Amino acid sequence: IPYTIIGGIRFYERKEIKDIFAFLRLIANPHDRVSLLRVLNVPARGLGEKIENLLLEEWDKNPELPFTALIKQLLTNKQTYSLSKGHERGLLEFMEVFEAITPQTNICKLYEVIIERIDYLSYLAAEYEREEYRTKSENLRELYHSMAFFEKKYADQGSMAQETQLQSFLAEVALLQEK
Repeated sequence: IPYTIIGGIRFYERKEIKDIFAFLRLIANPHDRVSLLRVLNVPARGLGEKIENLLLEEWDKNPELPFTALIKQLLTNKQTYSLSKGHERGLLEFMEVFEAITPQTNICKLYEVIIERIDYLSYLAAEYEREEYRTKSENLRELYHSMAFFEKKYADQGSMAQETQLQSFLAEVALLQEK
């Protein structure tokens, strides 16, 4: 089975790559607590430990609910949970990232939507020195190219795959990381 490794296995261990993958994993699996906690405050939305703990507590009470339903529950009952205006705004911003996208959306489109909606490149530019920002943005460009390559390969296979393109891509990357 032909495949391409970009920058070695360590490529997928970089912060910017892990962040994008956490968003993608949340789209594929809205019950992924680890991914939610990784990106809930990326970029910073004022959602700290209090909100994380609150979400986890509510998730323990309702494990069948996806993260979007839990956040909607918090927002609907904001007085009960003592949410500040900042917390409310941060949760709404986070929810906007996932509007009108599904696991069936092609992976390049998902990448573009995530990068645009969270304004990730501006976030990186503000957080890192010029040279490190350049490296991180190049890594993101390489990630996009690998996604486009996978998307083409997936399309060439036709509709025989049982999984969505996103699930297949995440599974393939997981296999690369295990080597």
